[in-house]
Amino acid sequence: GKPYADLNISQVDVRKQINLFHSGKISARVLASGVINALFKRDFVDFILGSHWEIGSAMAEEVDTLTDKEGEKISIFEAEKEAIWDWKDVYSVALARATIKISSG
Repeated sequence: GKPYADLNISQVDVRKQINLFHSGKISARVLASGVINALFKRDFVDFILGSHWEIGSAMAEEVDTLTDKEGEKISIFEAEKEAIWDWKDVYSVALARATIKISSG
């Protein structure tokens, strides 16, 4: 199977988005985008510092919706965010990609 990455939900921006989602103020897709942004920042922020990186927007696409035994809706997203360095003779890509499951409960 694929490894799972823990996300520190004590990060203010992620916690705020979780609270907004549970209060119905943002969609599951917006929350998934926030999660991939946080994962990208956690994994690459030290690596991509510098003026030659072009950081793209987060993308989250809903690929499935399930219902668990308790009747809670689970939205499944494929999400990614990348940064590209294309300067002189150097080309590099930093990519965060994740399957994110968000429960309505």
